[in-house]
Amino acid sequence: MIPVVYCFDSNYNLQAFTSIISLLDSSSNKIEIFIIHKVENDEEFLPEVIKFHKMLDRVTVYKFNNKNNYIFPNLSDSHVSEATYYRIFIEDYLPKNVENILYLDADIVCFNDPLDEINQITSEIIFKNLTVAAKTEHFKNSENENIFEDLLMKSNAYFNAGVMIINLTSWKKLNIKEKLIDALQTLHEKVKLWDQDLLNHVFDGKYVELEEKYNYVIDLAGYEYKNHSIKISDVTNNNHLIHFAGSHKPWFINGILCNLAEIYQTQYRKLYDDYYHLEHKMKKLSLVYYIKSIINKNLFKCVFPMKLTIQLFLSMFVKGKINK
Repeated sequence: MIPVVYCFDSNYNLQAFTSIISLLDSSSNKIEIFIIHKVENDEEFLPEVIKFHKMLDRVTVYKFNNKNNYIFPNLSDSHVSEATYYRIFIEDYLPKNVENILYLDADIVCFNDPLDEINQITSEIIFKNLTVAAKTEHFKNSENENIFEDLLMKSNAYFNAGVMIINLTSWKKLNIKEKLIDALQTLHEKVKLWDQDLLNHVFDGKYVELEEKYNYVIDLAGYEYKNHSIKISDVTNNNHLIHFAGSHKPWFINGILCNLAEIYQTQYRKLYDDYYHLEHKMKKLSLVYYIKSIINKNLFKCVFPMKLTIQLFLSMFVKGKINK
């Protein structure tokens, strides 16, 4: 069974735990998980329900060691952390006998056991003499051609790196780490979407195409305050890996007020007694969104509107995050 890799820091612990529990609960086979973390170096920081889950074969945690003090670009005022760059260095941490991995961002939740099918995709990667499989995010056109030019890409395809199946044997053979580090230096000022840009520069259209069901992207900014018509079951029944991309996350109040955030929150409730995983970018802004939701009545479309209200106002008096 292909092992699963996550890279995150303490700011994304709860999100990663939510992703992991959804993966374990969906799997019909035991899973080995590798975590590269900014500060943790063993599994003790994981919730008990994960550590003792019947579908967890083994979890190994590595503390990221930035020996060369690389400067990772475009992180100030960003909704991502430097941990997104850690996957550049996966070969330095994972056991040498690991040949293939499934990499998942921490903002992905899992349904319908994808791992058997993903194992089959590794064979396709090898057969086509490639290194990764990913889902195309966009093709080159007149509106985005500057992205391809800035990244010195010759191809017309740019992939989303939130879900990647990686053949580590090929990765090492082709010196992908060194190429990514070189790109980190040479493209530093051009990098907008973090290591995803670097990965697209290096692979430049040479990847196996993943079906949308393996990286079904939900950008809640597109649903904010206006679209509650999409049924959650239509999303969860038809897809394996659901990716909450963009800045409107399902743990911020503007995301929670969209019905599709329940896909994430339902998984989170398996871990904690809170009704909602709730964080703030800015508490005043959260309050503004809340007041608007009363006016347009979207608050009352939430599963637990009163619990959300209580949790929101309690969190106003807590410095930092209210959650564990």
